[in-house]
Amino acid sequence: MLKRRGYLGGCRDHGENGFGRWVGWGIITANLSNMARTLAARS
Repeated sequence: MLKRRGYLGGCRDHGENGFGRWVGWGIITANLSNMARTLAARS
């Protein structure tokens, strides 16, 4: 689901640590987007 929404297009970091960082930031971005959408719907 994250890849379809554009949060995890292609990993630009190298190695296993870079990939983990990329996935982590993608999940944080998705969560923040969902929170913002929920707050906007309440207003």
